[in-house]
Amino acid sequence: MLLSSLIPTISTELSALLESHGIIHDTDILFAVPILDIFRQLPPGSVTLHELSRIKLLVAEAASAAGTSGSLMLHQVEKRLPTPPASLTHQISAVDGLLGSFDGDRVIEVSGNPQSGKTTLALHTAVQHLVASPECSVLWIDTTGEFSPDRASAMLSQHKTWCTALTALERLQVALIFEIEDLQVLLGDLFQVGHYSSPDSQLRLIVIDAITPLLGPLLSGVSTQGHAIMSIVMRQLRELAQSFSLSVMVINNTTALIPGEAILGSTTLSRKPALGPSFRFLSDATIWLSITQQAALDSEQALTSIHSIEVLKSRYRPSGTQHAFKIREGVLLVPDV
Repeated sequence: MLLSSLIPTISTELSALLESHGIIHDTDILFAVPILDIFRQLPPGSVTLHELSRIKLLVAEAASAAGTSGSLMLHQVEKRLPTPPASLTHQISAVDGLLGSFDGDRVIEVSGNPQSGKTTLALHTAVQHLVASPECSVLWIDTTGEFSPDRASAMLSQHKTWCTALTALERLQVALIFEIEDLQVLLGDLFQVGHYSSPDSQLRLIVIDAITPLLGPLLSGVSTQGHAIMSIVMRQLRELAQSFSLSVMVINNTTALIPGEAILGSTTLSRKPALGPSFRFLSDATIWLSITQQAALDSEQALTSIHSIEVLKSRYRPSGTQHAFKIREGVLLVPDV
């Protein structure tokens, strides 16, 4: 800032005098040299040391930002915040209670045997939230090319609030990702923009179905590079969840247990989550799905199967807890068994 811009706070004569001695900007009088050295440069009797010190204070005040209290700033920020969206829920109280809801700042690993309902559980979570929160969006990262819009539409058709359901698919964004590098680029882009769909839609849930095809081929018993990449990707997901208060559901496939091997948190599993034991420590919770009764026609002539969801590890709830639920016609989770 030029000292001449402070006229008439300082006199025109004093401004010109300082400028003639190389004191032109605010930084020259504030930081360049001590005020006593500036006083010695000026002609005797042109200004007193007291007056020069007062000018320095006036310059510092003019160059400083206006002060404000932290409580006032907090109040202003809170007024600009949007109304908090509805909690992520399955509308199945016992399932929600296993993890204390699926709300933001969490990375949840969903694993289980083939056909156990992993994708159905994740899609049901996404659909429930899209209908309950018209201002929110969901990002579905498809790594196998098997995402079915018809299946999502069938779930949406079950909702009575059909007007809201009509807009839900517009807020369900699907990204086809087949390489781990592409996933890292996408996560980096999310950090830059803070959302994926539109400025009017807040991203609240990310589903990766599944992460195993991306990370599995990289893991090796003779190299740590794959494990390093796995840790980096999971750290990106955690930082994204914490930065934007969103939830991440990561579907992980399974692999066979080694004879004599046991899984911490369960004594009944015949298989285990893929990607090795270290992967479990990179998430906030690991849930295991299994099918306990194969699909059969129920009293309403709808093809229904019974499944079990079990907590293998959680930072929020005791491990080993479980509950049963039903899947009707392959797409709809119905109330508790």
